[in-house]
Amino acid sequence: DPVELHADVLRPAGLPADARTPVILISGPYLSHAGQQADEEKAFTGPSLRHRAFIDDGGLFAAGYTVVFGDLRGFGGSSGCYDFTGPGEQADVRAFVEWAASAPWSTGRVGMYGKSYDAVTGLIGLADRPAGLAAVVAQEPSWNLYDYLYENGIPAENNRTTIDAYNGIAAL
Repeated sequence: DPVELHADVLRPAGLPADARTPVILISGPYLSHAGQQADEEKAFTGPSLRHRAFIDDGGLFAAGYTVVFGDLRGFGGSSGCYDFTGPGEQADVRAFVEWAASAPWSTGRVGMYGKSYDAVTGLIGLADRPAGLAAVVAQEPSWNLYDYLYENGIPAENNRTTIDAYNGIAAL
C-alpha cells in the first residue's frame, strides 16, 4: 500500500508566500501533533516542542529559514508502519528532502538537523544523497543500530525496550 507522509512547514512570520528560503528538515518519529510523550499532546496543538530551543535560540526564523518537520511512516500524521531505519524510512527521508528542495517556497537547498533518532535520519540522508541535500547536523546518533539492539548476536535489553517505546509513540 502507498504511504502518505505528513509534514509541518513553519515559515518566518510576515514572509511573502512566494519568498524562497533555505530549508532545515527534521524527520523522525517525535514531530507531529502527537508529540513525543502522551502528556505533551494535551498541553498544546501544533508540532512537537522537541526542537523548540534549537529553533528559538538558533534564531532560525529571524535568519530566514523555513523549518520542516517530517513524520516518518507510522508516526504522527503519516500512514504506514514504521520499520526502524529500514527501506521504508530511507524512502521517507529521500521523499522529504526532495519534496522540500522542490517546493516553490524553497531555494532548493535543504539541511537536515536532528538528535538521537532524528540524527540517524540525517545519516540516512548522507548515505542516500537525495537531490537538494546540502548539509547534515547529526547530534548524538546511534552509529550502528545492530550493535545498539544486539550484543554478540543476542538481543540486548534495548532490543525490547526500544521497539516497545516506538510502538507506544506510534500509538499516540
